[in-house]
Parts: sequence; C-alpha cells; structure tokens
Amino acid sequence: VWRWALATAVAALALFVIGVNALPAQAATLEEVPLLGPLVRVFTFVEYRSDAGAGARIRIARVEGLNNQALEDVINAELRASGEAFLAEYEADVAALEAELGSEAVRMGVETFYEVMASNDEVFSLRVEYFWVAGGSAVSFYFYTVNQRTGEMITLDAIFRPDSDYLAVINAYLLEQMAAENAAAGHPLYFIEEDDPYTEPFAGIGADHNFYINDEGKLVIAFDEYEVASGAMGTPEFVIPTELIAGMLAEGAPIH
Repeated sequence: VWRWALATAVAALALFVIGVNALPAQAATLEEVPLLGPLVRVFTFVEYRSDAGAGARIRIARVEGLNNQALEDVINAELRASGEAFLAEYEADVAALEAELGSEAVRMGVETFYEVMASNDEVFSLRVEYFWVAGGSAVSFYFYTVNQRTGEMITLDAIFRPDSDYLAVINAYLLEQMAAENAAAGHPLYFIEEDDPYTEPFAGIGADHNFYINDEGKLVIAFDEYEVASGAMGTPEFVIPTELIAGMLAEGAPIH
C-alpha cells in the first residue's frame, strides 16, 4: 500500500497548477523568518496543516530580493501552487486509501522543508524538500537556481558552451565516484551494476537533472532518495570539480 502511495505522491510533485482551491486544511500565515543571505530573503509565507492520515505540514517559502522581479513572481507563484497541489494530492490519496482499507490502516504523512543553498551577488539557490512516510519514507527535491547578475534562471545547458559534451564528462565522473564508493564498501551502494536483477543501473543524468550552485561557486549534482542508491545512502550529492569542467563553461557562468 505504501509503495502505491509514494508513487502517487511523487506524481504530485509535477503539479504546478495555479489556484488550488478549497483545501481541507488549516492555513496559517507566519511571521517572517529570514534564513540566509545578505541579498535575498526567504521566509515561510504560509503553512498548511492537515489531520488527514498521519498528518501533513506544508511550509511554503516566499523569495524576496531577486534582481528580476518578474522571475521572482513566477518562482513564488510556483512555490505556492506546488505546495498546495502536493497537499491536495496527499489528502485525495488518503481519502482513497481510507475508503478502500479503513482509516485505521492508513499511516501516510507528508511534510515540506526548504533551505537556501547559496545567496551572494552572483547566485541564489533554493532547495525545496518533499518528504513523505507511509510504512517506508522517501525524499524528493526541487531546486531553483538564479543568476543574480543576469536575473535569469540557471539551467545546466546555460552553464556550458553549446558545443561542449558536458553531460558525458559529468556522467563519467559520477560513475567513477559511485564505483569507487562501491569498491570501498565491498558491496553495492549505488545502482550501477549491470548484472543486478533488482535495480535499473544508473546510466547518467540528463540536462533536466537536479542541480544547484553552492556558496563556493561549485556545481553540485543532487539525487533524490532511492533514485540512484539504496535508502541507507539518503539523498546523494556530488560536487563537480571545477577543473574538470572549466574548459566547457559558457562565458559568465557563475562557476569557480
């Protein structure tokens, strides 16, 4: 049951529909709580709580101080819409499970968190965490990374020159690091073994994969729980050495 519930919760993360109405949860606007950064403020704009299932606590962040007001408005609208959609999908799933199994059998709960990963005159990076538990637990992330000099959202493609094969270089590095950790442990930690009948081997990231730029100006590739390793590994992150990619960086890329 919990695996089905987790799958539906993952699908809910893709919902960024403005205007989720009539949520059966209590919303409480909170006092401003600055988290980090001399330039950009991030605080809990609204928090939703629900007693459905094992309970939900959805913190929705609001960003203020980006150099591009239009982009800031889009990010804030998406932060609110995605949080509300996540809660609405959760409550719908709980209701469906309770109708099928009875309320005593449903122990599914969700929570969201957010953290500023970088805030300086070049880059602002925000991580939003979606956590759920239903017999097991899982964590999924969504990142917003903004070039503070240009006022544009940063994508992986935008960091590198169009003619560079940056994905091949990064993927080779990731596989090398995962293989080294597997060898050091003496057993598979990461899903890279071709002959493992229980896992799909990691074949590399694409241009749409989760990443952020940290306060030191390093590119960090991030994975959700269970995406590329067992749950014991949590949510792996790999800092890409700048010297590995320096020759492929686009002009003005905020990587150091």
